[in-house]
Amino acid sequence: MLNISNRISINTIGGGGDGLTKIFTDYGFLNMWSTDNMLVSGTTTTLYDYAGEHDLVNPAAVNQPTFNATDSDFNNKPSIEYDGIAEYIQKAVSNYRTGDTDGVAIIVLNDVGGASRGAFNWSNAASEAYFAFGTTNNKAQYVKSNAVPLNSSATSAGSKVIGLSFDGVNGKSFEDGVEVTFGDTTAASGWLDLGTSLLTSGALIKSATLYYNTKVVFFGYMPFVSDAQTIALQNELKTYYGI
Repeated sequence: MLNISNRISINTIGGGGDGLTKIFTDYGFLNMWSTDNMLVSGTTTTLYDYAGEHDLVNPAAVNQPTFNATDSDFNNKPSIEYDGIAEYIQKAVSNYRTGDTDGVAIIVLNDVGGASRGAFNWSNAASEAYFAFGTTNNKAQYVKSNAVPLNSSATSAGSKVIGLSFDGVNGKSFEDGVEVTFGDTTAASGWLDLGTSLLTSGALIKSATLYYNTKVVFFGYMPFVSDAQTIALQNELKTYYGI
């Protein structure tokens, strides 16, 4: 059994503190996951929620992602890699964040296969509603249900920190600490009104499940405060993961 959950006590960002645990507290994350806070036990991989609320687990052995103990794409931090065929982790939930009118989703990934829309998402398999967040063709992408995908104007291969924020009126996309053009037309009343039943990483679960070949080290969700805060968070994550 490999237990790496205690790594959060030794990982640090320049200036002290206890790394990602400090980020969780400082930025008021509602839920946050990282490969510094996980357990691999046999054929089961568990990514622990820093909020102690929604731990993500592969439902069967065939769905277990590859664990990389050190990954040079992320400053030699551990990562998990999905094969784009069958691998993903998930947590069944009930109406996750339904009613939120603002928020920020952040993810740190390396889109190995060029498209990782399922890197972090909410979905309701019964209604086919979903909120998918990741990349396509090395561009940040956000898709709500079957609406036209919204892609950023920035194209960059390799590891990146991407984020989508919504302040109740306007949506914005950020990549590696810089705002990028992102034609978001989401209405404030519809930010996360999905009746979400699943949180997943590595796949988009609906009637026909879609899998994505990608490496992930961090993702989370927090309330919107300001663009400046979102940028500051991304810059801290860039430093931590050597991006």
